[in-house]
Amino acid sequence: MNHSKTHYGRLTEGLDYLGYRIVGEDLTIKKNNVLKQEKKLEKLFSEYSYLKHSKSDLLEFQFWRINCSITGIKLTSIEDTLEKKEIIKKYGWLFYFSKINDFRLMYRLDNLLKKFSNKYQLLPEHQKRLKKFSRSLLEIKRNRNSTYICDVNKEFDTPEKRKNFLISKNLYSEKDVSEMDESKINNLFQGVIFKTVRELEEDKGRES
Repeated sequence: MNHSKTHYGRLTEGLDYLGYRIVGEDLTIKKNNVLKQEKKLEKLFSEYSYLKHSKSDLLEFQFWRINCSITGIKLTSIEDTLEKKEIIKKYGWLFYFSKINDFRLMYRLDNLLKKFSNKYQLLPEHQKRLKKFSRSLLEIKRNRNSTYICDVNKEFDTPEKRKNFLISKNLYSEKDVSEMDESKINNLFQGVIFKTVRELEEDKGRES
């Protein structure tokens, strides 16, 4: 037993464990972990604002990153066995803390998103499409097949959809993509997803 990490007391007084905060029957997230996620979100919104004012083509992609940071993403694959079992890998801050029952915190974070949306002047179409923490947590808990949270391998399951992703997020021009073969498109798409997953994994690891 590691005595330096051993604490005694009543659950009603509160207990911290793996980034969670347990108080009686309430399971929430430690304040430090919430603050770190709030700072990460504001950084993403700030980068969005910079891209907007500099008229960057990457604005749509930055908005996608914001939504991924809110909801997390899923990668669904089929295990190559006789049973063809479906394997779902989940990445992101909210997936890591999905055991919580503190929806008050989720509503507070939703309000923070509105504040950032106004402060950093999201475009009207992006304000309408901005995800919510409360809805995301509800979908994670109750709806395995939810389309609210991006399931990369299902949503972009053909080369054409991956090509449209690269073009719609202005990562590459339509002309450039039209000259690429299927292998090149897949490699570029997987590179974008890998980088996004790595960022989300960094969020998950921010426990203190």
